[in-house]
Amino acid sequence: MSRSSFLPSSLNLKWFYGLGLAFILLSLGLLLYFEFEVGFIFPVVLAIILVGVLRSDLLILVITFLVPLSVSIKDIGEGTGFGMNFPSEPITFVLMVGTWIKFFIDGQIDKRILRHPLTKGILFYLFWIFFTAIFSTRFEVSIKFFINKLWIITVFYFLAAQLFSNTKNIKRFLWCYMVPMIGIVVYTVINHSQFDFLQKDAYWVSKPFYIDHGVYAASLAFFVPVLVCFLSYSATFKFSNFMRFVILLFLVILLTGVVFSFTRATWVSLAAAAVFLGALLLRLKLRTILIVGAFSAFIYLNYKEQISMALRSNKQDSANDFGGHIKSIYNVSTDDSNLERINRWHAALRMWKEKPILGWGPGVYKFEYAPYQISFEKTKISTNFGIGGNSHSEYVGPLCETGFIGLGSLLVVLLLFVSTGMRFIYSTQNKEHKILATCLLLGLSTYYVHGFLNNYSDSDKVGVMIWGFMAGLVALELQENKVLIQEEDMDTAELK
Repeated sequence: MSRSSFLPSSLNLKWFYGLGLAFILLSLGLLLYFEFEVGFIFPVVLAIILVGVLRSDLLILVITFLVPLSVSIKDIGEGTGFGMNFPSEPITFVLMVGTWIKFFIDGQIDKRILRHPLTKGILFYLFWIFFTAIFSTRFEVSIKFFINKLWIITVFYFLAAQLFSNTKNIKRFLWCYMVPMIGIVVYTVINHSQFDFLQKDAYWVSKPFYIDHGVYAASLAFFVPVLVCFLSYSATFKFSNFMRFVILLFLVILLTGVVFSFTRATWVSLAAAAVFLGALLLRLKLRTILIVGAFSAFIYLNYKEQISMALRSNKQDSANDFGGHIKSIYNVSTDDSNLERINRWHAALRMWKEKPILGWGPGVYKFEYAPYQISFEKTKISTNFGIGGNSHSEYVGPLCETGFIGLGSLLVVLLLFVSTGMRFIYSTQNKEHKILATCLLLGLSTYYVHGFLNNYSDSDKVGVMIWGFMAGLVALELQENKVLIQEEDMDTAELK
């Protein structure tokens, strides 16, 4: 998919260009006649659509570049509650519509992508979100949630997986997000320095690009393993000395951003990624890792009371000094941030017990959880008005919103991604592909460790990487399989 479009092959391009030009001229004429002050936006939008129709591969990379730079616009239309990240989300939506139009007209899609186990898991995950949205307690909220998932997954998994059949495009995708992000980190650090890097100011200094320091830090964490791998294996990627310097500089900037984000979940996620890298270097099987995880859970459940007592002895709240801030990670006694998470989780579990199969509806939690809080679990930052965010968990949230089947479908997708990545890394003989797959596997692992404490997958700032990293891994495996099949065909031909 080096040059791809969703334009139907049967459509005469001359007619398309002619009608497009006429429509643009008509729009400009009407805008000038009615003196519409912001009318210049419409020709720009039409130009974007034209690029998407003719070069959807290019538009994916353009969107990726724009995502970090996009700003959040809330309550469009005065009281509708509708918001978006502009300009990335509208362009992504247009590209999704075009992709589906093309698919229904000519049915062209790489069937190998559809047959991949990870794709099947994602399709069921999407189906279950849609199915539970039908029975949601807030239908309009859940349908909006489903559409948001659909456009991100359509563009950054299905369309991107075809784009990534050219390995160079995976690297282009990574750089397209990293380059503007580095600029935002520099902006954020300079902004933060004016307030002496105080922890309380870390929550807002990344605005307007990242409205939450957690989303900001989680996005940075995706690329720390990528840059570490690029730097460690720069010879494999044939990077020049100048590029090695750029990669090192980018890595230092990213780590600085992570440190001064004061986001404890991100610090934990990077530590977990380092442990996971050790498991990959030891060539441990997924089954072994799962057994260790199950054993750890068994130990916790059997010594839950003792562990809880030990944790409650920690009175260190989040702080400006990094030692104290790290220690506050496991303070479940006085730290309001940690206690509020527990409050939200308990409320979600109570909601799930009431609707265990279908849940309350995708995206509904924040509107319904207030009555399920218990007074003695509330903190001074608790709220009853659905304005304090969501369940703060990528796992507990889907459980109460889409039932145990919804959570199960998410866990299956994650297991399929990890198993695909580990199998590919252990089997491929292509060193560059092995390193790229390691980057993608470790990068996404940072988020799903972070996801125990927060959930940002609904934001395109994070969703682009979640589904793009999955698409990259699937594309690498399919490309490898294609080469193996071609080699087998050649061997068979020689034997004949």
